Amino acid sequence: MATLVRAPRGLTSARSVASRVGTSPTTASTTLQNLKCADLVRRVREPRLWRGRAIEREVWYANLRSDELEGLLAYLHRVTLPHVTAPSSGPLPEHLWHLVWNAEPGDLDIARDAT
Repeated sequence: MATLVRAPRGLTSARSVASRVGTSPTTASTTLQNLKCADLVRRVREPRLWRGRAIEREVWYANLRSDELEGLLAYLHRVTLPHVTAPSSGPLPEHLWHLVWNAEPGDLDIARDAT
């Protein structure tokens, strides 16, 4: 819940939730389904940019309209999430190439060219 409350644009999969909290995708998926049954999270189908194209994706959000969640928000904002490290080096992934307009995407290195 703390992860979704801090993700205003939502998260696109149980795997992305799992990577942010340091648990398995299976555990995250089960937890998301339980939270959905409790009306604390919602899953919405919406267009997202992926590999330079707009596609329909299902996105998980915290259900900020839920009365139950309102009582938990103060607690959830105090939760300390694990620190997730970004890739330390290597080429820019191909699915991000459409974001680069002032360099050759294949020549970029994440660690060297991050700024």
